[in-house]
Formats: sequence, structure tokens, C-alpha cells
Amino acid sequence: MNFSDALIIARYKYHTGSMPPPHYHEYTITVTAEMCTAEMEYYPDYPQHHPPVWKVSVKISPDQIGRLMHVMQSEGIFLNPTINEEPRRIGGSLDYLTVQLQDRTISFSRTVSAHFPETVRAIKALIPEPQWEKIIEQKNEFDAAYDNHTGE
Repeated sequence: MNFSDALIIARYKYHTGSMPPPHYHEYTITVTAEMCTAEMEYYPDYPQHHPPVWKVSVKISPDQIGRLMHVMQSEGIFLNPTINEEPRRIGGSLDYLTVQLQDRTISFSRTVSAHFPETVRAIKALIPEPQWEKIIEQKNEFDAAYDNHTGE
């Protein structure tokens, strides 16, 4: 199978776990091979609190998709490994990965970055560093406004 042609979507989701505002945040990065895009949606607070949603969309090359697929293949993601989940920690961060291929969907939950660190790095690296820096700056401003509003 030519894995570069088989990828439809890879979706990585991270969230901080149960944290009081403004310390919580979550984001999802979706890589769409057919459109050659990497898109990130970042929530600086719990979605049910209706925070702003910061979106980043970048064009990526077929070579970048091929490299991502190579990393996932080298970490054994396509072998449907069973990862031994540790008991869920209260308040700890969690991350998830779903890879949709033409012929199947593979999903991992809770501790993806611990088991597939290179895949997580490769997905996150598709969002350019200046975009990450802008998101971090916005998050810091959001947190400061929250602290000023609540008097903390």
C-alpha cells in the first residue's frame, strides 16, 4: 500500500484536562491530504464557555504529507497497536489521534504523545512557528483579561 496516497485525514486533539479557567485550553490539528492543508482550531477556555476560537489554516505540500505518513509508519501506527493506557489521572493533559485511511480508521486516545511522540511532533510542526507564537500571545492576553475581569 502506498501510504502517502492512502491518507485522507489525520486529526490530533490536545487538551489540558480538568483545570480551572483560565488555565484550560485545547486545540485540534486536522491534516487533510486531498486539500493539502493543516488546520488548527484553538480554544483558550472550555468550549461550553463560548470563548473565541482561533483558527489557523496553512497549505502543506505532498512531500510534507509523505513525511508525516513515514513518521506514522515508523512508529507503527498502521499496525493497529494496542497501547497500554495508564489509569486516567485527574487534572492531567490528554491527547487523541485519529487517522482515516481509504480503507480504515485508526484511533488512539488519552496518551498519544507518550506512545507516538514523533507523530505528534510531526503534526504540530505542520503549523508554522510564527502561527504558534501568535496563538500563545493571544492566549496570554486572554488569560490576563480573564484575571483582570475576575480580580485574580
